[in-house]
This record gives sequence, structure tokens and C-alpha cells, in this order.
Amino acid sequence: QDRKFVIRRLNKGCYERQDGVHPARSPLHSFFYLTEGSVLVDIEDATYFIQEDDLVIIPSGKSFKVRYYENSKGYMGGFHDSLIDIVAAEGVVNMFDFLRIWGNPKIVLDSRSSASIALLLERLAVENEEREPNREIVKAYLMAFLVEADLIYKKVNARISRHNDVTCNKFLELLFHRKEEGERIDVASLSVTYFAGQLNITPNHLNKVVKSVT
Repeated sequence: QDRKFVIRRLNKGCYERQDGVHPARSPLHSFFYLTEGSVLVDIEDATYFIQEDDLVIIPSGKSFKVRYYENSKGYMGGFHDSLIDIVAAEGVVNMFDFLRIWGNPKIVLDSRSSASIALLLERLAVENEEREPNREIVKAYLMAFLVEADLIYKKVNARISRHNDVTCNKFLELLFHRKEEGERIDVASLSVTYFAGQLNITPNHLNKVVKSVT
């Protein structure tokens, strides 16, 4: 319980959660990274399927439980805020979006990024196997791992944001096109369902897109 950093290699095998196993809330930020196989994990109210080249980072305090894993190779572990020296007053959670409560825990890596993450985690695993791991080495490689993950996370989210911008713009065009035609605006007829149908997406997705952009 008093450890600030833990990591272990996943070496295949299979597991399926037994009934009655409750979610855990770790004081550490937890992570999973796979090079082979698959893992199904519940994080709060959502379920995530993790496979090769996926990285999942779960902020401390969030409940999670592994439902099953199969032929999984990679790494899992966790780290405490206090292990990282952050100059910024806001601390480590506010430095990395994926550690915020509202952040998306799953990051899908391309082959190049996955190779970089694998090298950093292997170096951390090797150091952690020492009888007395060098704290400064652990801190340095952990920070490199987080910065690398953050760069990938922001690139992925930027692509999602661009897609959301296009969808939101199409929604606005539909709305203002109706106005330009001089149609009488009836709030009941201009429901979210109506516009979602015009854009071939679900009403829930349209709500999320417009909210994220505006």
C-alpha cells in the first residue's frame, strides 16, 4: 500500500472474473499496455476492450475491475502523484488530460508510438526488478512515458476534434439554411432527433459533438 510505483509484465494466460468480485479504487494512477492478446476492463460505468497497441491509463480514485484477459502480453502497473516532481503548481493530474476524471482512458497507438511506449515500460520493469530500484531513474522514465502518452493522446483528440468541428458545422448549416429559406421556426419540429437524422448520426452523439465544440 505504501509503494509509489508498481509494474509487472503480462505473460499470456487467461482469466475470467468470478461473480462477486467488486471494483477496485486504487490510490495509484493505473495503466495497461498490450503487445498481444486482449483485456476487457470495466472503468466506472463504461467497458473497454483493450488489445494490441492499446494503452489505458486510469486516474486514481476511479473504480475499475478486469472482467477477463486472454493471451495477454504487455505491462500493467501504477504510480502515485508524489513520485513525479512537477514544477507547475496545478500538479500532475492537471498536467495530463488523460488523468483528469473526464479524460478518455483509452489511447490507441500506431506502430511507432507503441514501440516507444514498449521501450519505456520495459526499462521501468527492469529497474523495478532491482533489489533497490533507483528512484531517480524510475521518475525519469515514468515522466518520459507520461509525456509520450500525452503527445499521442493530444494527436488522437485533435483528429476527433476536427471531425466534431465538421459535424457541428454541418448542423449549423442545416439550422441556418432553414432560416434563410424563411421557414417559420417551430422548436418542436427542430428537435435533436430531426437534425441527427439529417446527419445520419444518433441524437446522443449530436448532443455530445455540439457540446464539445461550442
